[in-house]
Amino acid sequence: MAGISAAVTEEGFRMQLHIVDEQDEDGDGVLAQLADDVKGIIFLCVFPIRFVRGVSRAGLPMTFFNTPVNAQEYIELGDVYNLEGFYSMNRLTTYCIEKKGCRSFAFIGFAEGSRVVQARYLGFLGACNQHSIQPDENLLFTRPSNKVYFGYSMVEEVVQRMKTVPDAIICENDDIAKYTALALLQRNPELARKTVITGFDNTIEEDFFKKDIITVDVKVEELGRRLVKSVIDRVRDPRLGIVFATLSTYPKLS
Repeated sequence: MAGISAAVTEEGFRMQLHIVDEQDEDGDGVLAQLADDVKGIIFLCVFPIRFVRGVSRAGLPMTFFNTPVNAQEYIELGDVYNLEGFYSMNRLTTYCIEKKGCRSFAFIGFAEGSRVVQARYLGFLGACNQHSIQPDENLLFTRPSNKVYFGYSMVEEVVQRMKTVPDAIICENDDIAKYTALALLQRNPELARKTVITGFDNTIEEDFFKKDIITVDVKVEELGRRLVKSVIDRVRDPRLGIVFATLSTYPKLS
């Protein structure tokens, strides 16, 4: 939001923020609230295509951060910006194997719902395959029970269900990594200490009890600026073709 706000101000525009009601299935609520001078729309979550098509009735340039796994309909409607995840997660998993000596893995992340997370999952699987490691399918948690996101209670349930805790648990993001560490602490403090846990986004607080979570840095303010630039470019020149872009990420490996 900081990057978006700064870029919008620098370009001479203002930002109107909408928190979308889950009941607004056709985008009618958003359309009713749009100010008359709105020039473009940025989507910061993965929304159902029905909602997106409803909002597209405004006839405004649209840019999406992240998309569903099946994004064909999205990319007909506006620019799409994703974060690179395949190579970053591949490097991160390889580091766990080659430097940390990990041979058994679990994965926790909504790989079936988000293209960004799917890329991370495939990068993880690729690294395992390159090192002749076959992950236990019972330890691959790729869909939360609510089919939206992995909250703490779901991660806790996942960790408690593990018959044997693997050497490393690869998580979709830092929030899930923190939930995993806390759930392991409840199950067995020694497991929380010795299990390698990885995240993504570089948002681990300095005072968090498990300081050795491996993560990937994301230039979030730069991402915000790119999203704004995408919309404004198409506001200024509607003839521009639709863009499908992937922004670099940076594994933090010692």
